[in-house]
Amino acid sequence: MKIFSTSQMELQSWNTELTQNRKLFLIRKTLEQRLNFVNTNSSNLLEEYLKTHPHYMDGQMMLYEYSLVLKKTSPNGVSFSDLQTNTVRFLHKLLQHFKVPDTTQALELLQAKLIPVKYQKEHIALPFSTVHFNEAHGDRHLLYTNHDVQSPCIVLVIDIKEENKPVLKRSILKMGKGMISTILDPSPSTAILHLMAPYFLFDSAYPKAYESMMRLLEKQVHGFLCAHTSKSKPMKEFVTFMKEFLE
Repeated sequence: MKIFSTSQMELQSWNTELTQNRKLFLIRKTLEQRLNFVNTNSSNLLEEYLKTHPHYMDGQMMLYEYSLVLKKTSPNGVSFSDLQTNTVRFLHKLLQHFKVPDTTQALELLQAKLIPVKYQKEHIALPFSTVHFNEAHGDRHLLYTNHDVQSPCIVLVIDIKEENKPVLKRSILKMGKGMISTILDPSPSTAILHLMAPYFLFDSAYPKAYESMMRLLEKQVHGFLCAHTSKSKPMKEFVTFMKEFLE
């Protein structure tokens, strides 16, 4: 009689897959109670909320829940694959518009266009900032926990590879005084979704400095504007950029 044995590695892989599927199942089953959570713009309340829902520390879990929320609330039931396709298409257009080969550079140029000058002069935390992998490796200051950042924003950790081309190593989502979650080796489109997710999951209002940037991302990535954004008047930075972008 032949005896079939299972290696330790195979068992570990199976257990990991089971755990992952269990997490996804639990997120689906408990989504409604979290949708009832109302953000009161109190950082203390949000910090407590995050402590009681530790799955948000896993960036991929956060993106999964974000996709569920959008599918439930969007006019046409937009799927996660729709979000990814729209984001890739948008980034391609952005690279062509700015005539640069690198996504991080394009995002920097986009922020310079859409964030009002008065906020740029105040050196606020931008929606996207970058830090080099060599500077951050093994250093807890990578998470910028010594800086007080109130609104969700992303720190992109990059490494320079062949031909001086930057490669994304991590997308770190920050809010309040520390980190919410990290995604390893993200694609540029994943990093953008990582930024957008907490605003919709936690019902967070956009800071005035980010309004034009987030309005553009909503339009390009979701394919529609949420109720709150559609009721607000576009800022002049957004109107000016869209005239250039759509030419």
